[in-house]
Amino acid sequence: PHARTFQLEKPILIIGRSKEGIDFYSRDGKKINFVFMLLFPRKLNELYLELVGEIMRFLSNSVLLNCLQEINTPEELITLIKEIEKNMEKGFLN
Repeated sequence: PHARTFQLEKPILIIGRSKEGIDFYSRDGKKINFVFMLLFPRKLNELYLELVGEIMRFLSNSVLLNCLQEINTPEELITLIKEIEKNMEKGFLN
C-alpha cells in the first residue's frame, strides 16, 4: 500500500514481515512474507515515483530478496539498505 498526502514533510517507509506468510489472495496462491507501506508528501512526486520503482526492482532481484528474508532485526535491515545503496552508487545493482 502507498499513499501521498499534504500532511507529511518527508517520506515514511514501513516494512512488515511475517515468517509464516500472509494469504494475500495472490494469483499464484503463494503467501507473502513482506508488506511495504509507503507514505509520501505530495510535493515530492518525482522522488515518490523513483522510490516505488526502486522497491519494485529490489523485490524482483532474487539475491536481494533472499538477503531480506534472512534479516532478524531492524538494525540488520538498516545495514542491508545501506549496503544496497553503496552498491547501487557503484553501479553493481543497476
